[in-house]
Amino acid sequence: MKLSVIITTYNSEEWLQKVLVGYSVQTELDFEVVIADDGSTEKTKSIIDSFKDSFKYPIVHVRQEDNGFQTFSFALQNHHDLINRHLL
Repeated sequence: MKLSVIITTYNSEEWLQKVLVGYSVQTELDFEVVIADDGSTEKTKSIIDSFKDSFKYPIVHVRQEDNGFQTFSFALQNHHDLINRHLL
């Protein structure tokens, strides 16, 4: 895998869905999407789960409880193999 794309989200289901639709039609498939979720509701998880089956590449959902904005550092701490990859 050449690339990890990190998307941060917090209760922005409509925008997250639009972003995931965009990635679902990519022709380059050698990447993964990591969604760093800063304590969103279950609706966010449902949207992510609805896309996982139709994507041709991995989607990783990394979630923390809502303790203020800290999603990027949280994603790196909890998906530490990202440190050895290219991030976008």
